[in-house]
Amino acid sequence: MVTTSYESKLKGGVTTAAPEIDEVISSALAGVESKDLDENVARQLVDKGIQSYFYKLQKSTQATAEEAVVAGKTDEATAALNDIKEMSKTVFIPTAEKRDASYGFKNEDSIAQAINSGLTAQKEAITAKKAADFNVAKQLTDKSIYRSFYLAALGYAQKIEDGVKAGTDEKELQMEQAEGYGFLLAIEESLAGGDEESVATLKERYDFSKTKPADVKFKEIESLFAKALTEKIDGYHEETQEALEKKISIQHASKRWKLTCSSLP
Repeated sequence: MVTTSYESKLKGGVTTAAPEIDEVISSALAGVESKDLDENVARQLVDKGIQSYFYKLQKSTQATAEEAVVAGKTDEATAALNDIKEMSKTVFIPTAEKRDASYGFKNEDSIAQAINSGLTAQKEAITAKKAADFNVAKQLTDKSIYRSFYLAALGYAQKIEDGVKAGTDEKELQMEQAEGYGFLLAIEESLAGGDEESVATLKERYDFSKTKPADVKFKEIESLFAKALTEKIDGYHEETQEALEKKISIQHASKRWKLTCSSLP
């Protein structure tokens, strides 16, 4: 039933937007049918893989909305934003709320609240027909979702290491590796723009076919994420400086830099 549902409703979009994610999901489903893969591990690969797909879909829908705002097509921009709101309600907000609870984020520190604030600001920008304001607001939404996925992947590294020490069954630990791997899929392209080698190592550590749970170390994972994010932040800083030198608007570049910096715990 899951295979039929995926192939009829999602596979086409996933294949177009993110072929690697489709490969992960399809391989997981095939692995269960052939009994080569534990069904709970496969379930997490499918679930988190689909979440990662929706993150990429959100980014492309944001671009569609922005183009509509620039063109003065308010109705089209609003329709695209409504799609993003629905994705946020069903996919991104629940994930963000789990991270808020795990890290004790409340009020202005809440990731879920930041996502909603970004969505509200986007609606206001569309109504006011201000493309520059929309561009900044979409970054608040996007980078907040990005932050929740990053913290989710990082959190599973700690769970795995703690589980190994507690003698947790290896299948359950592999399931947590699969969850971390799935969340990483959403943001790996962006992270690789900061440090490709670090991201390749991260993928290897979360891949249970290559790394045993006992070899997953939180400090190493945290360091790899920090290196990739720092390189990414440096890139935004350079972008801001170039904008200053060219005497053009730095609002967009500066906002992206600050939001990415906030990802670091």
